[in-house]
Amino acid sequence: MRTTTDPAEITIDIFDLALSKVLSSPLGNIYPGDNVTFTLNVYNQGTADAQNIQITDYIPSGLALNDVDWTDNAGLATLNTPIASLAAGQSTAVDITFTVTAVVAGPIRNRGRD
Repeated sequence: MRTTTDPAEITIDIFDLALSKVLSSPLGNIYPGDNVTFTLNVYNQGTADAQNIQITDYIPSGLALNDVDWTDNAGLATLNTPIASLAAGQSTAVDITFTVTAVVAGPIRNRGRD
């Protein structure tokens, strides 16, 4: 059996995403039973469009996930529906809501997952 091969050139697009997170509500004092919402801003800093962007967020101590768009996976919140596409140079925002479950002395830190 004789096989021939042709050289092929492929391009692999690499996208460069960044994430920022800010407390969007409520501002001021927060008490047990209050809901707190964070806005996660996803930026495509690259030159290629990004597809199927999955977001995972840590659930901090003292907070419980309270958002139907996210699933609690052993202390990590996962966005149920990935961001389908984000064009190069564009950004989009996703909210996540938690309920304060305990009295915490000092700040509650909520950080994104790398």
